[in-house]
Amino acid sequence: MSSAFPVLSKRVVASLGALVTSACAQDVFISSGPPDVNPADVTDCGFTLVEGTQVSRYDCNPVFSKEDITAEGALGGTSFHVEEVMGVPFFQMWYTLYPASGNPAYTLNYAVSSDGVTWEDHPSNPTRLAPHDGVWDQDNMDGVRIVWDPDASQYDLIYQGVNIASGKSKLGVYTSPDGMVWTPSTNSPVMDFGAQLGGPNLCWPLALDKPAGTQFNGYLGAGPTPGIALSSNKCEIYRFVTPDLNAPGKYKIDPTPVVKAGPEAYDKQGMVDAAVVQFKGKFYMFYVGFRKWTQSTGNWILATDANVSLATSVDGVHWTKDPSNPLPIYASESGKISAVAAQVVGDRIHLWVTDYYKDLDDQAIGYFLYEPPAE
Repeated sequence: MSSAFPVLSKRVVASLGALVTSACAQDVFISSGPPDVNPADVTDCGFTLVEGTQVSRYDCNPVFSKEDITAEGALGGTSFHVEEVMGVPFFQMWYTLYPASGNPAYTLNYAVSSDGVTWEDHPSNPTRLAPHDGVWDQDNMDGVRIVWDPDASQYDLIYQGVNIASGKSKLGVYTSPDGMVWTPSTNSPVMDFGAQLGGPNLCWPLALDKPAGTQFNGYLGAGPTPGIALSSNKCEIYRFVTPDLNAPGKYKIDPTPVVKAGPEAYDKQGMVDAAVVQFKGKFYMFYVGFRKWTQSTGNWILATDANVSLATSVDGVHWTKDPSNPLPIYASESGKISAVAAQVVGDRIHLWVTDYYKDLDDQAIGYFLYEPPAE
């Protein structure tokens, strides 16, 4: 079926009746795994344990905000990757930016860091401009997820593209040898989100992984369903596997959500963002769960009262929510988080959380460490 509810942004999640929104060398050596580094050894500020959790907060948050961006606009989605390059950590971040003028509608940009804290915007930004003149993804590029494919020796990028006029939301694919120069898939868009399931409409990508010698494993969000009361609408998480991101007919999507909304109050209406990592044989999913929909102006509704929570799994399919959810790692006030990213570095999971900072009166990215409990 066609979708009447494409998602435009994870920050502004829905619209009922119409739309839902919600030092950089190009040649680098990619090692076989993440670096082993203690962040406190290389950062200017320390980390403070958040009482009652396994999470430590960087004392000088935020680490990336509008002050670090060379162009003007609103910060959108982000994707992170960490590897060892020439024996030192190499942190990469890709982010979408929505210029105030609306022309282009959005840009894809690139920044790097040697410690996950001090980020340098690449002088060649933007790496990609929004297309125009009726193209299927002319209005939005959200849910950007980027992985290094060790088998193909390239970066793979998936994202949700939207054309507001057509009311369509689709999955696009790009590849790159260096993380800077991107080539679109010959088959993009590879998926029409509104045509995949008989119930909820799939929307933005949440996570993507590609271990050596295996197929791609990822997760997609599913947005509000037409004709269902607002209080009953859920945004939940579905898993997919595929041997080839560029092959539209080879995406195998689980028919039921692997992480469901509720019944707990903190994620009663579902999830708007997530990040999945594998650490010592166990999967960790950090997700942004929200409590309620809030009516905004016109037909817009917002996913509100959103915080980071955790679920774990031994197979990536069957998940158990952490009993201490949600994690108390917000910036200025609870309920304003819009995105979370995660990477394994050393013996910790590193988190970058997009949240509202009152002193900036804007969204910015904070840095956190999660140390899994000993088992």
